[in-house]
This record gives sequence, structure tokens and C-alpha cells, in this order.
Amino acid sequence: MGEHVEDLLSAYIDHELDEKDLLVVERHISVCPSCQQELDHLKMIQEEMIRFYQDIEITSMNFEKAVTAKILNEEVRMVLSYRGFIWFFVLCFAILSVLMYPLFRASFYVGINIGSALVNIFISAFNLAVSLLSTVPNLFGIIGVITFIILAFCSWSVFRLLRIKPVEE
Repeated sequence: MGEHVEDLLSAYIDHELDEKDLLVVERHISVCPSCQQELDHLKMIQEEMIRFYQDIEITSMNFEKAVTAKILNEEVRMVLSYRGFIWFFVLCFAILSVLMYPLFRASFYVGINIGSALVNIFISAFNLAVSLLSTVPNLFGIIGVITFIILAFCSWSVFRLLRIKPVEE
């Protein structure tokens, strides 16, 4: 079957191949299902691109701005549909909560108390973490001062040793 012609398929679709390469590609895709499937996939992508870009109105020669506007319009539609889904979910949850409240009234208050206790524990843990982290700069300061004192003493000792003359016998 020979080598696959996947790197020539895009040029084949765009009619950019010379006669020699065109014959090679056509022969190969007639016997290779993998390359035929890749060619079909590329044709599908090309059709989608044409369908997407054909309804872009270009009022001036600024094609890039027209395409960007089309893409942004698609994104806004997607965000709006996502927001609608979120609001639908919130509304369903609220209605369900109101309908289920009489059944779970006692456990609801217990849940609120447990939730409140958990929030208090979280706030206490956060305050503890902030307190511990606030001491870190002080520790760095103390370590820095001690390091400076040790370096100063070592430097003083080295200079002192260098000034000492050897004792002659």
C-alpha cells in the first residue's frame, strides 16, 4: 500500500497539487481506508468552516474584525445559555427546598447548627493560620540579625588572624 499521504490531503482538498502528486493521492485513497477517513474528516471541517464564515457580513475590507465579531457573538450566546441553565437550577432548588421544608424541619435546624459550628471551626483555623504566618517575618528578622552577627564575628576573627605575625623561634 506504500506510505500514507496524510500530509498531502489538505493540499488535495484545496486543489493545490500538481498532476503527479494528485495521481499519487487519488491512487492511495482508493486503497487506504485510513487516509480516506482522514480525507472525509478534512472535508467535513472545510464544510463547517464555509458554513460558519459564509454568513459573516463584511461591510468594509476589515475581514479580521468581522470574524472576531462573529466569534464574540457566538461566545455571548453560549454564556447566556449557561447563565439560563444556572438560574433554572437555582429556581428548581429553591422550589424543592420550600416544598421539602415541612418534612425536614427538625433536621433542617440541626443542619444549620452543624453548619454554623463548621463555619466557626473554619474561621478559628483561619485565624490561627494568620497568626502563625504573621510571626514568619519576625522569625526572618531574628535569623537575619543572628546571621549578620555571626558573619561579622567570623570576619573580625579572620582579619585578626591575618594580622598576627608568626612567632620566631
